[in-house]
Amino acid sequence: MGVFPTFAFGVFVYQNPPNVTSNSVEITNFSKVAKNDSINVIQIEAQNTGDGIAYCTSYVDLTNLTTGKQQRLMVKRFTIVPELTRDFTFLLPKELEKGKYLAIGVLDYEGSEEIQAAKMEFEIN
Repeated sequence: MGVFPTFAFGVFVYQNPPNVTSNSVEITNFSKVAKNDSINVIQIEAQNTGDGIAYCTSYVDLTNLTTGKQQRLMVKRFTIVPELTRDFTFLLPKELEKGKYLAIGVLDYEGSEEIQAAKMEFEIN
């Protein structure tokens, strides 16, 4: 008897059935979270309130309210199945200047005519 390591991979294929009538995703929480003294993240919590799979694109725009400098945090693409809540986590850059910031979290999902957005102000000391 022995242990034989093997490798495998899987492919996920998502498809909405033709009877999907409601495609809807809502931002349920938008917050800045301090993981420790040197790591800060912004989280967007989104929930699929529709009855089909949502194909989402999410990003955060930061604006330094003192200097006016703008920065976009990484764009992420996700799928959210019905009745599921997902967290989109964006790492704040370590070289972010001290000061007050405005963060706008954007969630765009396929098939929608409008986007979901949330905003908040925070300060980097």
